[in-house]
Amino acid sequence: MNLSGLIPIHPLTLVPNYCAGTNIYLWNEKTQATVKFLSSEQIVSQSSFSFLIANPEQKVYVEDTSYQSYQDYLIENLEAWLVETRVPRMLKTAVVTEYFHTQYSKAYQQKTVSAMLASGNDCCQKLGNLGHHIEINGRELQRILRHDDSFVTHAVNTAFYTYLIAECRGYCAEMIIDVCVGAMIHDIGKIEPSFLDDNSELMSGTDHDWSEESRNAHPTEGFRRLCNEPGITTTQLLMTYQHHERPDGKGFPVGLWNDEVHEASKICAVANRFDGLTSNRPHRPGMTRLASLRVMEPEKNTALDSEMIRCLEEKLNQVSTN
Repeated sequence: MNLSGLIPIHPLTLVPNYCAGTNIYLWNEKTQATVKFLSSEQIVSQSSFSFLIANPEQKVYVEDTSYQSYQDYLIENLEAWLVETRVPRMLKTAVVTEYFHTQYSKAYQQKTVSAMLASGNDCCQKLGNLGHHIEINGRELQRILRHDDSFVTHAVNTAFYTYLIAECRGYCAEMIIDVCVGAMIHDIGKIEPSFLDDNSELMSGTDHDWSEESRNAHPTEGFRRLCNEPGITTTQLLMTYQHHERPDGKGFPVGLWNDEVHEASKICAVANRFDGLTSNRPHRPGMTRLASLRVMEPEKNTALDSEMIRCLEEKLNQVSTN
């Protein structure tokens, strides 16, 4: 079986003694084909899980026709796993990040700004409500997150890196939820107008080509799409509008200087930059954590806020005790 009709999932979401309710496939590098690992009726055994732990680069897939079953499996068990003391922290982190990815993917496919905002709120509220059951280790998180070039992956990753920085800054739970939602929707202005089904009156012309110039104007376009959405906060709007502003005044769309930029926007800028460096791009593979931080070092107080970089470094350089 080749990869046609298959969707990648994170292997650490296959928790021992639970049944995913869908066939699980592994990619075999030697044969360049997939093989069935577990059937839909099989409970994940400790030996199966140990194999996945011992092979962190193993690619795992489910059939696209049963992806809803996998999503249901995550949703039904999420809260139980987070409060279960016997479930390792790394598994809890993997489950939460994958929950974000599956839920935001569903919202993205609805092709409405409202659905994506609602999904961001739902995910981040759940993270806020259950956050006391899980201590997210930055180094583990960076290894667990997906690193492809998709809109959904970038939104989710930016939200989690924002979470790390906001936590380091001492934000309360309500503020962390606010900025994490802002991070999830920060690039909503990049989505081509022809893809969206709603808010046509807010789009800057659905009948013209979505040119490079238009894409570079995505902070303004995102602000326009979100400003009339019920429940949107000022912080989230500013994160969308200002995440490409720079301390040295050379950013866009306005060219604001250091103190003129909202702190949450500075957080989002650093999270956005780090994920851009560590994720795979068509022209290059993603960089390692250390290489990315080295690239960001000379950008302190020019392109990016040095304090937000310091917070991210502190969280990402944590020694794993899991």
